[in-house]
Amino acid sequence: MLQPAGRALQLYGIGPMFVEGNVFVSEGLAGVTPAEREYAAHCVEILNIGQSNELLESGAIPAYMAFVPKPTLLYDPAELNFGLIDGRVLFTDNQVRFNPVAGAGSNLFCATRIQSYGEVAVLGNQFFAKLPPGEGILLQDTVVTAWSTRTSHNRWEDPFDVIEVGGPIATTVSAQTFAFMNITSLNQASRCIHADIPTGLTIDNNPIVINQIYNNTDCDPTPGFAELVGPVE
Repeated sequence: MLQPAGRALQLYGIGPMFVEGNVFVSEGLAGVTPAEREYAAHCVEILNIGQSNELLESGAIPAYMAFVPKPTLLYDPAELNFGLIDGRVLFTDNQVRFNPVAGAGSNLFCATRIQSYGEVAVLGNQFFAKLPPGEGILLQDTVVTAWSTRTSHNRWEDPFDVIEVGGPIATTVSAQTFAFMNITSLNQASRCIHADIPTGLTIDNNPIVINQIYNNTDCDPTPGFAELVGPVE
């Protein structure tokens, strides 16, 4: 799927979502205001407002998950049953290419964003980003925010050069994940991979993070963060 003036995929809804075996190509957002661009996903955007049964049993939506205006519980916890629609997302075996045209590649929040109040699995995908000469930065290639996530066996190829002498690297983070239960492991990326959980959880909740990083300049470790490969000389 090639989109010359917008996102290659924009999916909003509730209930199980399965996105598998696609090629998504975007040449950048067009026709949006600077305010709309500020926190936009420019290539792939998936938002599932379904809620995990575990989350429903807790009786409240945690404040840290308010990546959109915080919703109420979809169902009464006293009437909970496991036949209810939840927020599971499978994003597997896709190729995502973000190649913005001149003028559409400056100061980007992220290329791909997948968000859910349920489970998100991002498995076996290939992400590629190329920015127009002299434009930047790509703050984050991919952002995953969920109740639980397994983000594994993916490959990110992002610009890792310095935009100007003494300036920032074109891509700050290849992947950023945030979830109550977080496994972000066995990935390979040009730039940093960060995995986070809410503050205040016990050590048993620490994210499981083992990845290979090509250029780890200014990749500040987070709890559980590991880099097996540094810059290649």
